[in-house]
Amino acid sequence: MSKPALLLTETDEAGNVVATYHQTSTAKRSATRIDRIVPDGSQKSLKTLLDVFLPSGYPQSVTEDYLPYAASFIRVTGTALI
Repeated sequence: MSKPALLLTETDEAGNVVATYHQTSTAKRSATRIDRIVPDGSQKSLKTLLDVFLPSGYPQSVTEDYLPYAASFIRVTGTALI
């Protein structure tokens, strides 16, 4: 594999790495490719489900009273906070 021509890291608001992107040239150098590398364990089903209902970067991105507030909001209104 050739040396990355470009290396980007995507993070959420809490600074957690979401993905890393590597751009590399082909042997002919007439084309490039970009690979998206996701950290191990970041695509588990429970995490994916929770990501729909919790703010990006949770729990670092919210105050300690967020979860009780969100739970009471869902119980009263029947809808999730987004």
